[in-house]
Amino acid sequence: MLLCRLFYLSLMLFLSLYMALSPNPINRLNSQALSPSTKLQPPLVIIVGGGASGFYAAEALIKQGNRVLMLNEDGPIGGGTRFLIRPDKIKLKSGMLKRFASTLSNEHFEGYYGGIKVGANGDITLDELAQLKPSLIYLAAGSRTSNTPNIPGIELGKIYDAYQIAQQYNIAPGYELSELKLSGHIGILGVGNVTADMIVWLAFINRFAQAFDSLNSEQDEVFIDQLKSAIKELSPKDQFKKFVTQFDFTLRLLHYLGFIEFNQENRTVKSKPLLFESKTTDVSVFARRGPFEFKMNPNEAKEVLSFIEIDQLRGEIRRVLETIYLEEAKLNKSGASFPYFTQVEFPLTGEMDQDIETVLKRMLSVSTYNKVLANTFEFDKNNLKLSFQFLTQPIEFLSDEAGINLKETRLARNKLTYDSNSARIKPEQTDSASIATDYFIYSIGSLVDPELGVPTKWGQPITEVEDPFKIPSSNKDSVPLRVSGWNRKPSSGLAGLAKTDAQNATKGLVLKPSQLTAKKVETLLRTKDLNWVTQDQALRLHLQELDSKTLLTQPEVWGRFEQFRLEQSL
Repeated sequence: MLLCRLFYLSLMLFLSLYMALSPNPINRLNSQALSPSTKLQPPLVIIVGGGASGFYAAEALIKQGNRVLMLNEDGPIGGGTRFLIRPDKIKLKSGMLKRFASTLSNEHFEGYYGGIKVGANGDITLDELAQLKPSLIYLAAGSRTSNTPNIPGIELGKIYDAYQIAQQYNIAPGYELSELKLSGHIGILGVGNVTADMIVWLAFINRFAQAFDSLNSEQDEVFIDQLKSAIKELSPKDQFKKFVTQFDFTLRLLHYLGFIEFNQENRTVKSKPLLFESKTTDVSVFARRGPFEFKMNPNEAKEVLSFIEIDQLRGEIRRVLETIYLEEAKLNKSGASFPYFTQVEFPLTGEMDQDIETVLKRMLSVSTYNKVLANTFEFDKNNLKLSFQFLTQPIEFLSDEAGINLKETRLARNKLTYDSNSARIKPEQTDSASIATDYFIYSIGSLVDPELGVPTKWGQPITEVEDPFKIPSSNKDSVPLRVSGWNRKPSSGLAGLAKTDAQNATKGLVLKPSQLTAKKVETLLRTKDLNWVTQDQALRLHLQELDSKTLLTQPEVWGRFEQFRLEQSL
């Protein structure tokens, strides 16, 4: 019995030693699983773009247990949050940027690379990123390519796209002290929030100039408190509250734009001639279709309607409804149906006055509409004159005698007709007329950068039918691509929609582990001799902004980033 036990123990010892030294792959895998150096890492996602969509995606992906790296064309974080939202919306901007900073400081946010452009002619291509074998490449780079309308004369001077205007009043890099001056009669194509922002900005510049002029017609220095009070007195209640509340920021902004000289120590302002040359008298907003294309959210609509006579807006709505009634009557006689209102979920009653008010209510918030009805809505009749013209579109831009700049815009009136072949409503041109315009701005959306490296159709990426956030690939072993925000649907990725889009795009994702690390990404960037803004630098600047209780203007932001870059190169 004793001999049996000794034999059994010896056999077990031999088997244990054999298993430990065996080249069997299962044993090797088990032993490697215990080794920290070869332990499988959580999934790592490379996010292209450091704006709202990119950071909301990063936040969601980290919550799901993933690691993230971010490449951003700009140095600072924020993207369109900084460059496209109207500058006086400091509370909205700072709230979003504070949230982004929190995500940036998360331990699973493993790297930030600012000033790196991804694309065919950029610093690095999507194919090069894919070769690093991340778990996913997430496209959230936004859109900087305007949707330029195909109108004869579009190349003339004094015609701009809305992106240029927004970049100018936000003082984006390259737009400091811009020669872009808007004055006289301005035409705008498009009825979205960006148009609303431009109108309010132009109206504020007018009020600022009027206030300064009323205090000192010789354009000498004026004390800031006097100027602030003058603007309040000239404006309807709370009309420019945001600008006045953040008055020092506003003055720094106007100083960098070249409108004024702002002496922060003496608390005085001196105007430059540019401010008085840039007075806008009339703004005409055009929409190819009816008021149902009105895309301003209720808050934006409320601000804009301070500069428009409600009766003028009612008259435009009446004109649109008349064309629809005529078309519907014509179709009813032939036994066809006119589905326009069904498509937009708007019931047509046939009672003109009732339908006008219903359309007006649909365009505004309930509280604003009630103020209109009660005649308590404050109309700023002494500022710029604003009008909306629906079923109207520019069809040709006419030049001055020198053939350089815009002088007139030829407009066509449309009527809405039902196309039985496509079962859709389309505008059909009727008569045309020319009007004098000093400037024209088109605000009809953006396109995905064609150099990004993804297949596109009609200016937006081609995604799978069953998964609108996934870009299909013919190779099953390739790194998956997902997209959200303006990269997915240009011009619809507003701040709130960017968040929802990112949450939907990341919902329920199951990603493969990845051995990719920040060091491997940095090695690739160094082989290309690239210099970038680091995660630490981006966070440092952000914390400085948050501590100051106000946003920095763009020249201040970029000045500090250039200082960071210099520190890094040394």
